[in-house]
Amino acid sequence: MADNGSWIIGTPKDCIEGIRKLEERSGGFGAFLVQTIDWAPREKMLKSYELLARYVMPQFQGSVISTTASNQWAAERQDALVSGRTRAIDRAKQVYAERST
Repeated sequence: MADNGSWIIGTPKDCIEGIRKLEERSGGFGAFLVQTIDWAPREKMLKSYELLARYVMPQFQGSVISTTASNQWAAERQDALVSGRTRAIDRAKQVYAERST
């Protein structure tokens, strides 16, 4: 079942890729059912649900758009942001040294 794409098993990244493949094959769908078989201990099942909620679901709810855009913005300006932070730290050290003498 996993080999033909009917089941999605694996990491959050695997789940995201699997759902995207299902979307492509089907033309889209309105809901996704998560079925579990309680062969794993309760704590591990809860961890699986947490991983789905934290990493997989946001990819399909539009809730990662602003985070992704923010990460891209910061990555594009990394040098300027780091140098600004470094200057601020150096200035704070200078002010502290002046007040301490």
